[in-house]
Amino acid sequence: MISLVSCGKSEKRNPTGPTAKLKLEVVDSLIVDELEPLVMDDHRSDLGYYLLRNTKSRQPLLVDEQGTVIQEFDILNEGPDGIGSFGTGYRLLNDTSWVAQNLMTGFYLYDYQGKRKKHLPSLQKGIFSITINTNRTTFHPFMKNGAAYILGEESNAFDHKAIDPEKLGADFYTTQKRSLNMR
Repeated sequence: MISLVSCGKSEKRNPTGPTAKLKLEVVDSLIVDELEPLVMDDHRSDLGYYLLRNTKSRQPLLVDEQGTVIQEFDILNEGPDGIGSFGTGYRLLNDTSWVAQNLMTGFYLYDYQGKRKKHLPSLQKGIFSITINTNRTTFHPFMKNGAAYILGEESNAFDHKAIDPEKLGADFYTTQKRSLNMR
């Protein structure tokens, strides 16, 4: 079960401070018929879809707002529609497509039947470090003027000492500033 929580205003005055008792209240929940714990990678209320993944297998699931599993995507393999075993995050793009990230090889555009439509290579310049986020997806696909884009993190850019402009040249910074255009 995934519980969705929110903070709201209350007219009651409650004690504050580090010793104050908190009361948490489940305001909404989504029950999905899965035996494994799930993580929510994305939700689009305009589509009525959740994109969840199993925490152990990392297999993505498309679920509606009633908790019905619409599709379990078998993509963590080397098959024709697979992305390999390093699938780390998934996001809904629009009413026809969603995006999967492979930690090593980039991004993959899929339709809702699980057919791979496009592969977009990673923009990382070399691999200085790899961070595997269990409960966080580090990219966001979006539509602009009818074109699809991905805005993602370049994890190696967080350490300015690891990036040498003399060694990498200005081309590195140009590629890191642009988004991936999925056309």
